[in-house]
Amino acid sequence: MKNLKGFLLIIFFLPQIGFTQFSWEHLSGPPGSAYSRIFSNDNYAFIPEGDFLYRSADGISWEKINHKVSDFMCVYGDTIVNILTEAANLSLQHSFDQGENWLSGNLPSGLSPTGGLVMCSHGVYISNDHDSIIYKSNDLGINWDSIMTPETFTHLSVFDDTIFISSDTMLWRFNEIDESWSAITPPLSEYVPNYKMIDDFVVVDSHIIVYAFDFLFHSHDYGMHWDSIEAFASNPYDQLALTEDAIYFNGFGSILRSYDYGHHWDTIVTEFYPQPAHLNGLRNILLGSTYDSGVFRWEDTAGLTFENNQGLEHGRIINLAYGAGKIWAACGNGIFAYDISAATWTDKMQLPPSPLEYQIISANDEGWVVAADDYSGDFFFSDNQGISWDTISPDFDFVNVQLEGDLIFAFYSRLYRSADKGQHWDTLDFPIRGNELLTFQGKKYVLGHGKMFYSNDNGMTWESYTISVPDPYSLYAFENNMYLVSSDLSSDPVLYVSPDGFVWTKADEGLPEIEYFNLWYYHHPLFFRDATAHYAFLSNDGHFISTDFSSPWMDMEASLTGNDYLIIDNTIYLGSEGLYKSVIENPYITAVGDIYKNAHDLFTIAPNPADDFIQVTITDVEVDGALQFSLYDSKGDHLKSQTSNNAENIRFDIQGLPSGIYLLQARTSEGTGVVKVMKN
Repeated sequence: MKNLKGFLLIIFFLPQIGFTQFSWEHLSGPPGSAYSRIFSNDNYAFIPEGDFLYRSADGISWEKINHKVSDFMCVYGDTIVNILTEAANLSLQHSFDQGENWLSGNLPSGLSPTGGLVMCSHGVYISNDHDSIIYKSNDLGINWDSIMTPETFTHLSVFDDTIFISSDTMLWRFNEIDESWSAITPPLSEYVPNYKMIDDFVVVDSHIIVYAFDFLFHSHDYGMHWDSIEAFASNPYDQLALTEDAIYFNGFGSILRSYDYGHHWDTIVTEFYPQPAHLNGLRNILLGSTYDSGVFRWEDTAGLTFENNQGLEHGRIINLAYGAGKIWAACGNGIFAYDISAATWTDKMQLPPSPLEYQIISANDEGWVVAADDYSGDFFFSDNQGISWDTISPDFDFVNVQLEGDLIFAFYSRLYRSADKGQHWDTLDFPIRGNELLTFQGKKYVLGHGKMFYSNDNGMTWESYTISVPDPYSLYAFENNMYLVSSDLSSDPVLYVSPDGFVWTKADEGLPEIEYFNLWYYHHPLFFRDATAHYAFLSNDGHFISTDFSSPWMDMEASLTGNDYLIIDNTIYLGSEGLYKSVIENPYITAVGDIYKNAHDLFTIAPNPADDFIQVTITDVEVDGALQFSLYDSKGDHLKSQTSNNAENIRFDIQGLPSGIYLLQARTSEGTGVVKVMKN
């Protein structure tokens, strides 16, 4: 009954007061791309990135097209066919001019966003994952026919104007003229008796090359006869790719190349890590995308791979920091900074490439920045906003480095402090569990084992007290609440909240199981509130909302989640595949009488606290039409309403109400505002 009551309260409360709505705006960077699917024709390579479609004519620089797309896409000649997957219902769109202009079409019913999509001269073909039907359209989605397949399959492909399907153990070719299927499966059982898995394949004329669990099979007579060689791949996506004159294999720690359709292979040694996620060819250029570090191209003449992120604006952000008017982003392919006032990105900082990704970033308002990749044992320090860097090599391990004023703190099982830019270190004599200093009500805090350590002098001296929360794991704070996630690693994490750091209340009803990986790897889940609600942004675990901590959290079903978050001047910045921002419509009320505003400061009240009546004064804005006022209690229950057609001499009656805190909401033609009211 408690859960039902809480959810009914949320459902009722939403239309009455209105929670903050988050409208995410992409901020043109940082350069890069992650997990990107690459498509190509004779003229362009394409990368769909949700907000935009990127294309490259030379394999070096990328042009941005402002049009929403998904990676459920195919390219044939000048035509692009794309299925948008944002809404509950999928929608078909296509472009006849390389992505410049788009038209819409229809889809067969019952499709899922995990199927296949290809196009060739005889139509568009769509499939569901693990299905035995292919849908075909000769008129770009006006009409659809269905084609039965000989068995269920997982992949739909097109080579040389011919349709192919494959499952774990079978490969089939489609004859479009008589709609018949031919099995062309390599002899998997002769080589892989206990594990038969077709991972990827390519076809050129009569040549078929198949990768299946540590073997490359090749046939040169349409699958009648097969040979094989041993090969190893760790990548779960594209293993094979074609350019005009070569076949490439995405191997374990290297890329293999064959000029004779799989008979022989030479090895291209790459220094890129992690391995490419996706490969594709643009004419005679090999392009690949990585998990974190963006796109690269293989230069045959130089025998090297080159980063290829010029013009791409969806670099994967791992961690964010703010200092001196800039947002600093630790990314898979380096460190970048976004100037908020100028709305511009710096070039990549001159730092060594990370073997995986940069994970640590901290900055202050003096222009100091520290950055690290969490693998080398060193971190990098700059006192001039990244123009130059020093390498700092402490004689201890660390999992995070943080700037606080002119002090640098490093974290492991102990807290380390440097007052001379990392040249010398003091080891603070208490064990810690947390890996970040938190500022709360003018003090610095860090978690210990069953204890809270705090400092009144920016970390120079420390005191401690025991907390009642079992097994505290990670600590967060916003305005007048501290949040703590607790678990002993044998049970689900639990969220607690405290107004003072001493008294803690369990507050996780309705939240999902919080992933330890997210708490460790993604540094800053975000807890905050506005005038009427509390919010929990838990990175990949989702975004949640609650009217108060006695009510269950409710999934916000946000369209975007991120690896890290910042709040700066009532704006949330979200680091994901790119940087996004959203204005908080209802800024947090920090004290009685502070105004919560939408687009304007709408009104003030006096007296506050009040006894029987509140005098409302509309601020210097033009108001047309009636003014509607509504009063709510602290739980969000609606108590009374009042309408006024006059913007002057407005009195709101609160006689007979018990003493306590209330919310007075005004709806006007200029927006909506709420002020906190205290009743004597």
